[in-house]
Amino acid sequence: MKFIPSIGPAKAGVILIYQGSTFRKPFTWSLVDNTTNTRTPVDLTGCLIRMQLRKERCGDVLVDFKDEGFISITDPQQGQWEIHVPADISANFTFERGVFDIEVEFPDGEVVRVVEGAIVIKPEVTR
Repeated sequence: MKFIPSIGPAKAGVILIYQGSTFRKPFTWSLVDNTTNTRTPVDLTGCLIRMQLRKERCGDVLVDFKDEGFISITDPQQGQWEIHVPADISANFTFERGVFDIEVEFPDGEVVRVVEGAIVIKPEVTR
Protein backbone atom coordinates (compact mmCIF):
# COMPACT_ATOMS: atom_id res chain seq x y z
CA MET A 1 0.00 0.00 0.00
CA LYS A 2 1.42 3.38 -0.99
CA PHE A 3 1.06 6.11 1.61
CA ILE A 4 0.39 9.51 0.09
CA PRO A 5 0.03 12.55 2.36
CA SER A 6 -3.49 13.96 2.18
CA ILE A 7 -2.34 17.47 1.19
CA GLY A 8 0.02 17.65 -1.79
CA PRO A 9 3.42 15.99 -1.76
CA ALA A 10 4.18 17.43 1.69
CA LYS A 11 2.41 19.65 4.15
CA ALA A 12 4.18 23.02 4.50
CA GLY A 13 4.75 24.63 7.85
CA VAL A 14 6.86 26.92 9.99
CA ILE A 15 8.62 25.68 13.11
CA LEU A 16 9.48 28.31 15.72
CA ILE A 17 12.25 27.48 18.19
CA TYR A 18 13.09 29.76 21.11
CA GLN A 19 16.86 29.76 21.53
CA GLY A 20 17.89 28.46 24.96
CA SER A 21 14.51 26.77 25.58
CA THR A 22 13.50 23.13 25.38
CA PHE A 23 11.66 22.49 22.12
CA ARG A 24 9.07 19.72 21.74
CA LYS A 25 6.82 19.28 18.73
CA PRO A 26 4.56 16.26 18.34
CA PHE A 27 3.38 15.10 14.91
CA THR A 28 0.61 12.72 13.86
CA TRP A 29 0.42 11.44 10.29
CA SER A 30 -2.95 10.16 9.17
CA LEU A 31 -4.65 9.70 5.84
CA VAL A 32 -8.00 11.40 5.27
CA ASP A 33 -10.82 9.80 3.32
CA ASN A 34 -12.34 12.80 1.53
CA THR A 35 -15.72 11.13 1.07
CA THR A 36 -16.29 10.15 4.71
CA ASN A 37 -13.85 12.64 6.30
CA THR A 38 -12.44 9.84 8.46
CA ARG A 39 -8.77 9.70 9.43
CA THR A 40 -6.65 6.56 9.42
CA PRO A 41 -3.26 6.73 11.14
CA VAL A 42 -0.25 5.70 9.06
CA ASP A 43 1.50 2.77 10.76
CA LEU A 44 5.12 3.78 11.36
CA THR A 45 6.24 0.43 12.76
CA GLY A 46 9.77 -0.24 11.56
CA CYS A 47 10.04 3.18 9.91
CA LEU A 48 12.90 5.65 10.04
CA ILE A 49 12.14 9.37 10.31
CA ARG A 50 14.78 11.83 9.22
CA MET A 51 14.96 15.60 9.21
CA GLN A 52 17.68 18.07 8.32
CA LEU A 53 17.91 21.81 8.79
CA ARG A 54 19.87 23.89 6.30
CA LYS A 55 20.24 27.64 5.83
CA GLU A 56 19.02 27.13 2.24
CA ARG A 57 17.95 24.04 0.31
CA CYS A 58 21.39 23.39 -1.22
CA GLY A 59 23.38 24.64 1.78
CA ASP A 60 25.36 22.77 4.38
CA VAL A 61 23.48 20.82 7.04
CA LEU A 62 23.13 22.96 10.19
CA VAL A 63 21.37 20.28 12.26
CA ASP A 64 20.68 16.64 11.44
CA PHE A 65 17.79 15.85 13.77
CA LYS A 66 17.93 12.08 13.18
CA ASP A 67 21.68 11.77 13.72
CA GLU A 68 21.51 13.96 16.84
CA GLY A 69 18.71 11.82 18.31
CA PHE A 70 16.15 14.65 18.30
CA ILE A 71 13.40 12.57 16.61
CA SER A 72 11.60 9.65 18.19
CA ILE A 73 8.58 7.63 17.11
CA THR A 74 6.29 7.81 20.13
CA ASP A 75 3.34 5.66 18.99
CA PRO A 76 4.06 3.91 15.69
CA GLN A 77 0.60 2.38 15.22
CA GLN A 78 -1.04 5.79 15.66
CA GLY A 79 1.42 7.50 13.26
CA GLN A 80 2.94 9.65 16.01
CA TRP A 81 6.46 11.01 16.43
CA GLU A 82 8.09 13.88 18.25
CA ILE A 83 10.95 16.30 17.78
CA HIS A 84 12.71 17.12 21.05
CA VAL A 85 15.62 19.57 21.21
CA PRO A 86 17.08 20.13 24.71
CA ALA A 87 17.59 23.71 25.92
CA ASP A 88 21.39 23.38 26.07
CA ILE A 89 21.38 22.47 22.36
CA SER A 90 19.01 25.22 21.19
CA ALA A 91 21.11 27.73 23.17
CA ASN A 92 23.92 27.05 20.68
CA PHE A 93 21.82 27.73 17.58
CA THR A 94 23.51 30.80 16.07
CA PHE A 95 21.39 31.02 12.91
CA GLU A 96 18.04 32.80 12.67
CA ARG A 97 16.31 31.02 9.78
CA GLY A 98 16.55 27.83 7.83
CA VAL A 99 14.62 25.31 5.77
CA PHE A 100 13.75 21.72 6.62
CA ASP A 101 11.87 18.70 5.47
CA ILE A 102 10.85 15.50 7.21
CA GLU A 103 10.96 12.18 5.39
CA VAL A 104 9.60 8.83 6.49
CA GLU A 105 11.36 5.72 5.20
CA PHE A 106 9.30 2.54 5.36
CA PRO A 107 10.87 -0.90 5.93
CA ASP A 108 10.43 -1.74 2.22
CA GLY A 109 12.58 1.29 1.25
CA GLU A 110 9.74 3.59 0.18
CA VAL A 111 10.43 7.20 1.20
CA VAL A 112 7.73 9.86 1.60
CA ARG A 113 8.32 13.52 2.40
CA VAL A 114 5.51 14.45 4.81
CA VAL A 115 6.43 17.94 6.03
CA GLU A 116 8.59 20.77 4.72
CA GLY A 117 9.00 24.41 5.50
CA ALA A 118 10.97 27.00 7.42
CA ILE A 119 12.50 27.05 10.88
CA VAL A 120 12.76 30.36 12.70
CA ILE A 121 15.02 30.75 15.74
CA LYS A 122 13.99 33.50 18.16
CA PRO A 123 17.19 34.69 19.90
CA GLU A 124 17.17 34.62 23.68
CA VAL A 125 17.89 37.59 25.91
CA THR A 126 18.20 35.84 29.27
CA ARG A 127 21.26 33.57 29.49
